Amino acid sequence: MRKVVSTHTPSEERVGYSRAVVIDETRIYFSGTTSQDEKGEIIGDDVYSQSKNIFSKITSVVNSEGFKIGDTVLVRAYLVDITQIEGFDKAFGEAFKQTKPACTLVGINQLIDPKMLIEIELIAEKSGK
Repeated sequence: MRKVVSTHTPSEERVGYSRAVVIDETRIYFSGTTSQDEKGEIIGDDVYSQSKNIFSKITSVVNSEGFKIGDTVLVRAYLVDITQIEGFDKAFGEAFKQTKPACTLVGINQLIDPKMLIEIELIAEKSGK
């Protein structure tokens, strides 16, 4: 079974992608997620606050689909200014201190909106326990 999930950001409709895709009710794959709200506004003006908002958004979807944030197995983050890694590290630690998922952090040149400082992808899988 394949189920698509939306958080109703303007880009999801305009571009035609899903925020997340759930497979067989055991895995959930997230598209790159930014701190954009339903109106297209960017929430937060630093890496820490944007990361916190993104993890909150992802957690909300994870929970609504019957997963726990502790089911996370992989996080990928794309950071516009790699010197701001401390903001990401702090938010990541707050979200995943107990889980310790695999994580990749990549420094990039820019995102689609100059106000976007970070974009995060995530994969979660239920362990069956």
